[in-house]
Amino acid sequence: MVVPANYIKCVVVGDDCVGKTSMLVSYATKRFPTNCVPSAFDNYAGVISL
Repeated sequence: MVVPANYIKCVVVGDDCVGKTSMLVSYATKRFPTNCVPSAFDNYAGVISL
């Protein structure tokens, strides 16, 4: 029996330059970004097994 995947949308808000994007990128890609590029909006996707 195949269980359908559940999708969760996560919105992160906070002060400027505190590492919100770096936190999400490192969680989704399993590596911390080495370059610092300020972002106003980014879209990242990752697969998580619970």
